[in-house]
Amino acid sequence: MLMPLLEYLPFARDIGLRIVIVRTVQGASRGMYEPFLARTRELGAQGVVLSGGPSEGALLGSVKPNRRPPGRGTLVTRHSTLGVQLGFVPSEYD
Repeated sequence: MLMPLLEYLPFARDIGLRIVIVRTVQGASRGMYEPFLARTRELGAQGVVLSGGPSEGALLGSVKPNRRPPGRGTLVTRHSTLGVQLGFVPSEYD
């Protein structure tokens, strides 16, 4: 389903392409061999790694998931890593 976007990944910054991929940590290391995710990793995509088992190995850069409280994770960019706390604000319609 994401394969048509594969050719645009190297130009994502230039064309304003933003892709959000969300998945559970369990089994994520196997998914990193899928062509789309492998290419995003090769290009140094940034992302957030939340709580999970460290046995999955490095998911973004050299960052492995580890056990953390809900909402805490590591923001991974090309140049650095930073601990972050994510929050959820329900909409008035929930």
